[in-house]
Amino acid sequence: MKIAKWLCSFFALVTILNIFGCVSAQGQTSVPNPSNSSVGTENVMRQPTDSKTKPRLPSLSTALDQLYTDWQLTPEQAVAQARKQGIEINSDLVKVMLIMADDTSADAAVLAIPTLGGQVTVRYQTWIDAWVPIKSLGRIATLPGVSQVREPIPVMPLTPPKGDTSK
Repeated sequence: MKIAKWLCSFFALVTILNIFGCVSAQGQTSVPNPSNSSVGTENVMRQPTDSKTKPRLPSLSTALDQLYTDWQLTPEQAVAQARKQGIEINSDLVKVMLIMADDTSADAAVLAIPTLGGQVTVRYQTWIDAWVPIKSLGRIATLPGVSQVREPIPVMPLTPPKGDTSK
């Protein structure tokens, strides 16, 4: 019963974050464009962004876009800055959560991630957690069906408040 409550709360939170994360500053819902899945995205020269600018790759969260951009210029500084922001990094791998448009694209992403040097750690329907190379973030973000690439949502235990006897 506790697991069911936890799962309901977790997926409600993910759904809410996904809804708000897919709305652009103009109030229009962004729709992924499969024709934008160019393979050479990571080799494009990019200028550093600041925290007030829109991500250059729309499906990347602002923090991951900043990491990806800075990594191309100064990898050591990019990793240090990302760690200060709480992004999980191990060597040149970053922990991400992909939110896919449908199950078919999620199946394809699970197969594509290892070919890009990453490792899937968990998948539930259209949500995929993985460790991926920072240099491959551009290619991960442009996989067909990717709605969002963001930092994973930390798992928190659901414990009833003190004095709550309902279970």
